[in-house]
Amino acid sequence: MSAGKKNKWPGYTTRNTVKLVRGGKAYFDCLLTTIESARQSIHLQTYIYDDDETGELVASALKAAVKRNVEVYLLADGYASGSMSRSFINGLREAGIHFRFFDPIFKSKYFYFGRRLHHKVVVVDGSFALVGGINISNRYNDMPGKPAWLDFALYIEGDAAMQLCLLCWKSWNNFSLGKDTTLCEKMEPRFTFQPHETCNVSLQRNDWVRRKNEISTTYVNMIRNAQSHIIILCSYFLPGGMIRKQLSYAANRGVSIKVITAGIADIRMAKYAERHMYDWFLKNNIELRIPTRHIARKNCSV
Repeated sequence: MSAGKKNKWPGYTTRNTVKLVRGGKAYFDCLLTTIESARQSIHLQTYIYDDDETGELVASALKAAVKRNVEVYLLADGYASGSMSRSFINGLREAGIHFRFFDPIFKSKYFYFGRRLHHKVVVVDGSFALVGGINISNRYNDMPGKPAWLDFALYIEGDAAMQLCLLCWKSWNNFSLGKDTTLCEKMEPRFTFQPHETCNVSLQRNDWVRRKNEISTTYVNMIRNAQSHIIILCSYFLPGGMIRKQLSYAANRGVSIKVITAGIADIRMAKYAERHMYDWFLKNNIELRIPTRHIARKNCSV
């Protein structure tokens, strides 16, 4: 959007294109292509980074980017990515990758308190980004005889990628940047889309430490304004009281609601808790589906 031009969508940027990317090989092909296109900088921030085959594949692409004089910043959650080996981390740093853990407020071998880094985002040159629920690990990739867990991401090109770049810089610096100019703001954005292809995008996040509840608020507003149908695809569906109330209201006014949950969960306690809600689903005329098959995937291009 040109400087001085009023945005009729407050909180939204208007110069963007967005594509839905399915998880598994399609996602990692898209991720590698995006990394290979980098000319200036790469931010990769993730909750889980395992130094398995998938982790090595991504690390090799990041190291190759450094050799092209790209500044690479890798931030992994200090709790969920704690199994990364010392030799793997040393290899990242020796290759010139800026690496560090996002540490919780208090942590020991037996105790954890504070927030975690739940970002799963990659930003290239402040112009291209992938954001969603996909971590860097074999379980999120299609491996021989082991299909990936079903998940999705958005491939974004445009001003929203610049916003994500700024968020990554703040996270990298523990939100202590102040008014310092970041590398993102010094870059000239490069887009490949045509003006008629653009769409409005709003960057939203939850952060209980900074009292941000933007994502949850958006869910409530979407459900409240639904007219015909709602489809929720979620690995762990344990909605709070406000969302349950809005779903109940929506069902009572005739909105068709379908909830699709995982058949197998890696966190048993979460699945057990979810099962206690099955009666509530039925009482509120909410259709519950638990898929057992993987669906087809489609690649994306940069």
